[in-house]
Amino acid sequence: TVVRLDNPSATLVEEERVLLLQKGTNKVDFAWQGVRIDPDSIRIQILSHPRDVNLLSVSYPPNEDALVWEISSPQAWEEKIRISYILYNLDRLVTYKLLSDKKEKSVELQSYLVLRNLSGEDFDNSVFTLDYGAPFMTSIQHEGTKQMLFLKKSGVPVEKSFTFDSALLPWDPEKVEGNVGIPVKYIIKNDRQSGLGEFALWGGKARIFQDDGSGTTIFLGEDNASFVPAGEKMELLIGDSRDIVVTQRKMKDARINIRRNTTNGIILYDTEEIMEVKI
Repeated sequence: TVVRLDNPSATLVEEERVLLLQKGTNKVDFAWQGVRIDPDSIRIQILSHPRDVNLLSVSYPPNEDALVWEISSPQAWEEKIRISYILYNLDRLVTYKLLSDKKEKSVELQSYLVLRNLSGEDFDNSVFTLDYGAPFMTSIQHEGTKQMLFLKKSGVPVEKSFTFDSALLPWDPEKVEGNVGIPVKYIIKNDRQSGLGEFALWGGKARIFQDDGSGTTIFLGEDNASFVPAGEKMELLIGDSRDIVVTQRKMKDARINIRRNTTNGIILYDTEEIMEVKI
């Protein structure tokens, strides 16, 4: 069984089975009682003798989670087939753990896959694939949850960014009660120069740690990473810095080049502004 997790909204399952076909027309039942399958998505592919064995028809018994295939075979064969269908309630979450070096120049990036199975189906020794990373084999039962390390990259360059946004932060923090911090972000480029860039990175919760230089780590913060296509940047907010203070004042705000209409009303003007910013 191969389980594809590329689409976050639905899961594609492919199963290979062996049918004992008799010569002539065979009726093959496929049922999914208690399992959330999209009936319109069920497909069958003949593998052993695709030119000789033919699917004649598909029928759905009323009020049953089942279907019946009519398959014709020119002789008795053990026929390998592949059944594929869309399965609901088998979903996955992607989480990240970043460990920065003491100088905050590079990080070790770890990506974890969390499987949650509420589909009604048990999976034993099945192959799971995402659209990046290597496929892996595992088992997960109905109502089970499993977390696995899916991707690990060391020495990924990181840029530390401090952002003052005058639309969000007070211009003069000395006049504000309480502490005012400047948002701090880690920025990672999903490109080949960073050791990444082969695929998009799915969004998920990211926890950021830093090596303190004495063999232990410091928890810096956590953020929800958005979907990052190849070539784009992952920006993670790690908190506010109070080591930097930005004060912005408007020293001049005047109207110039005023244009008036025949009744002396102002219809057009320019503004001349002087801003003083202290960091």
